[in-house]
Amino acid sequence: MSKVSVVLPTYNRAHTLERAVRSVLNQTHKDFELIVVDDGSTDNTRDIVVSFADGRIRYIKHESNKGVAEARNTGIGASRASLIAFQDSDDEWLPHKLALQVEAMHKAGEHVGVVYSAFWREREGNTAIIIPGSEIQQTDGDLSSILLKHNFVTLQATLIKKECFDTLGLFDSKLRIFDDWDGILRIAQKYAFVFIAEPLVVAHATPGNLTSRKTTRLNDRAYFFEKHQSLYVQHSDIYKVFAYNIGNAFALRGDMPMARKYLRWSMRGTPWRIKYVVAFLLAVPGYASLYKYIAKKLGRTSAI
Repeated sequence: MSKVSVVLPTYNRAHTLERAVRSVLNQTHKDFELIVVDDGSTDNTRDIVVSFADGRIRYIKHESNKGVAEARNTGIGASRASLIAFQDSDDEWLPHKLALQVEAMHKAGEHVGVVYSAFWREREGNTAIIIPGSEIQQTDGDLSSILLKHNFVTLQATLIKKECFDTLGLFDSKLRIFDDWDGILRIAQKYAFVFIAEPLVVAHATPGNLTSRKTTRLNDRAYFFEKHQSLYVQHSDIYKVFAYNIGNAFALRGDMPMARKYLRWSMRGTPWRIKYVVAFLLAVPGYASLYKYIAKKLGRTSAI
């Protein structure tokens, strides 16, 4: 049995926290500590944690809200084990999640830094999908390139060697949403991944979840893209699509200077795609309404 440090950041989620904590305590793998980092909650979060009366739980509270990245970093800093797992306060682990991942990590080579599993993502209407889906062709080994396109490795479904954070640094607190993607992508540049195809986590749909805030998503996406630009330029097709999507989203929001910046980048190198060129030419300050009108006619009104 290997000890695992489970880091659970939370902020005003007392109404879902009990389910999340209980799913950790009900693991068949019993050798773990659960570090609940209360990121400045003003509800009865502490009461919920204390009510479990379980010696494996450690409670740490930030005096003010610092964001999920800082909360995770606090948990990592307080961790005592060489393996770290992450749980979110509105999600649920299946009982054998840790057991299967610890076993897989033991069997993996030293080059492996992350064991992760598929997971259920709930959607509105009580439906759920399994991620990663069939569109992801590679799920094991070197994921350094495919993770540039999109992140299908959710932290709640991972078991990560602590040495990954010692070597590559902690989560970027400038990111409010994509701190997990940023961390996973950085780890992928140095370590291999092992995938368990069985879904071991249920990611519940919670109203008001941070990932639903469009403005924050767009700003985070732009910062993320520029932070990892040296990686993206090595993959021209991914680079252009990413730049276009960001530029188009800024244009739909009416921010034409930012739109032109990224749409110009989408035309770097050859061949040019006509829709990128047209989008750049239309992204003129003062003509946001015209851009939105034409984008709607062309069916390109979805922002990031």
